[in-house]
Amino acid sequence: MSEVQQVIVQIKGPSRAFPAGQVTYGYFTVTDGGVTLTDKNGRPAGDETGTKFSHKLANETPREAAARMTKQLRLALKPGGNSPAHGFDAPIVEINALGVRRPALLGLNAPGISPCRR
Repeated sequence: MSEVQQVIVQIKGPSRAFPAGQVTYGYFTVTDGGVTLTDKNGRPAGDETGTKFSHKLANETPREAAARMTKQLRLALKPGGNSPAHGFDAPIVEINALGVRRPALLGLNAPGISPCRR
């Protein structure tokens, strides 16, 4: 088994929303003239359908191929590409002691934040 290497890939450049930009990490191995994406322990990585991400090297370095495939795998695993990861895009709700669900009122008790009055 070859050594697991890490690549850091820029997803978004610096902006007001993300002053430092946004990056993601990818892990890969190089064997027999090809690159295979893995997890940090060296197990082959794949999308939800089980598709593995491997590529035979031609005119690019292993790191370039791994960076490109890391972006492809990220897009395959995230609906909408740069949208929030599955399960993290729903409204936050509170459940009171009686089991009643209601939208969470985040930040209303935080110092320096007062609720809007009508």
